[in-house]
Amino acid sequence: MKVWKFFSGYVNISIMGKYPERLINRCFEGGIALYGLERRDWGASAVIRARDFKRLRALSRGSGNRIRILEKRGIPRLKAFVRRNAVFIAALGIFIAAALSASTRLWFVRIETVSIPEAEVREMLRALSVYVGAPKDAFTTSGVAHSLDLDPRIANARVKLEGVTLYADISETVGTIPEGAEDHPASIYADKDCVIRFISAARGHAAVREGQAVKAGDLLITGDLSELKEGLLVRADGLILGETVYTAKATAPLTVEKSQRSGSSVAAVGISVFGRVFFFGLPYDEYELELVKTGRLSPVGLTVTEYRVYELKTMPVTDTASAAEKRARLKAQEKVFELLPRGARILAVSTECYVNEDGSVTAVICVTVIEPIGVRRDI
Repeated sequence: MKVWKFFSGYVNISIMGKYPERLINRCFEGGIALYGLERRDWGASAVIRARDFKRLRALSRGSGNRIRILEKRGIPRLKAFVRRNAVFIAALGIFIAAALSASTRLWFVRIETVSIPEAEVREMLRALSVYVGAPKDAFTTSGVAHSLDLDPRIANARVKLEGVTLYADISETVGTIPEGAEDHPASIYADKDCVIRFISAARGHAAVREGQAVKAGDLLITGDLSELKEGLLVRADGLILGETVYTAKATAPLTVEKSQRSGSSVAAVGISVFGRVFFFGLPYDEYELELVKTGRLSPVGLTVTEYRVYELKTMPVTDTASAAEKRARLKAQEKVFELLPRGARILAVSTECYVNEDGSVTAVICVTVIEPIGVRRDI
């Protein structure tokens, strides 16, 4: 009954008058079905199909009864509501769809930083797919924090996502300038050739600017502030990051020493007992085994294996150019990574190989890094 009422549409009505039976009889004669008919003090109540309501109005004329609508329900009623409010419903649907779509994206990025420029942090985040309008499933907060921590200027990056807002709290590293006498005024000088990529003076005055090339020994942060106040000397402190290039070279000869079969060989027997193998007839210090055949002595549970033993000797062998280049690259990589200071962030790696007159291959690897630089010297 409930399903029928919903799909066909229904109207709850009251029949008000002294003789509601007159109208009820007319309904039965006219083919209008009344459901849930109940007698009331003021007349009667019933439920009819929505499509029969206009006919009921016509039948009620002259019966001495008044028809009053108590409730309208069902799909026809819903369709009528939608037709009357089509524009509002469409706008509401668009708004809900837009809200659902917007909730899956990042709309605000809040950054807390001290010495590192906020614009630079935003560029770092953009490189990690974190920007206004980015899908929230394109990154993880733990992955973003880990990537930010790789920057030597950052001691700890805390990243959290709340709704459509990402918060990045950047804690910068303290200066890593080697200490001299702690109570003496001092300035900071470059300890290697580099290009200044970041400089922030906590005490003292910066003597160079970002993007400037400096040589070892050049003044970076001065502790002499006499221009501000005569005789004012401080112990300079701050964070300085420089772009430095480390180079390593290694040469691999075309001829290498490898273990080769000398041409001598003998027969040997291996006996396996309780998982251990004992060999008989091995006259060489270095050798290579080649299986000939295997037999099992069932009564005693032994396995006897016959081998051909080839003597190995270290002899010079002419390698291929590609193999020599590979060996040169590996040697150069080992050298250059031994040179890199701890905490350096690698920006770029380039490798150049060339063949020498004797056929050997030389590899030159250049690694560009950003690292903390500077040494403090007393004034």
